[in-house]
Amino acid sequence: MAPAGGSSLVPSLPPPRPKPPPECPNLYGKRRELARIQMMEAEIGFLESMCSSEIKRERYIFFEYTLDMFRE
Repeated sequence: MAPAGGSSLVPSLPPPRPKPPPECPNLYGKRRELARIQMMEAEIGFLESMCSSEIKRERYIFFEYTLDMFRE
């Protein structure tokens, strides 16, 4: 004899669940990352220019030092 709730041979399926909505692109985070990258590129450019001017200054000092050696 079958139970009062229905047939025992058919398994009960879980209730259907709605799909989650598609994720929106995180534009704020993307803009923030782009701003951070631009700031870092500006810093790199500044440091490169400082290094090149320091190298030029050291070359000038070395040149002056060698000239002083020949002047003596």
